[in-house]
Amino acid sequence: MSSFEKKMGTTSTTRIYEDGQLLLALYKQYDGYPDGWGQQLKEFFHKGTFVNGFSRIEGKLQFNGVGDFALLLVNEFKEGTGGLYATDEGSRQEYNYIIKFDHNRENWNKVNYSISCLEDDGFLEAGQINLEGW
Repeated sequence: MSSFEKKMGTTSTTRIYEDGQLLLALYKQYDGYPDGWGQQLKEFFHKGTFVNGFSRIEGKLQFNGVGDFALLLVNEFKEGTGGLYATDEGSRQEYNYIIKFDHNRENWNKVNYSISCLEDDGFLEAGQINLEGW
């Protein structure tokens, strides 16, 4: 497959879960391969700071919880008509990304996360977020 074909037609889905519940499912029409959309997902995740409550700090992106992260992700990448769509949990495409957030039951401000691609085991990133308070 040429790089042009890869760029123009590689579809994907992205599902974001918080404590096992689906928050958002997206369908992306192009650039869905791991070094395209997958890398953009990881870069956006690391672009901001997860917080519990927030104060506006110029030039600093904050995600006030997982729901805020999900909507800011759409805001970052949705450009007019087409390209990125809401979809349902059962939708599957060439690449399928899962972003999971699981709160620590003993300390709600500690959140385990993983970013994975069902078709690429080497894509996995996992860790823990410590929500910053204000």
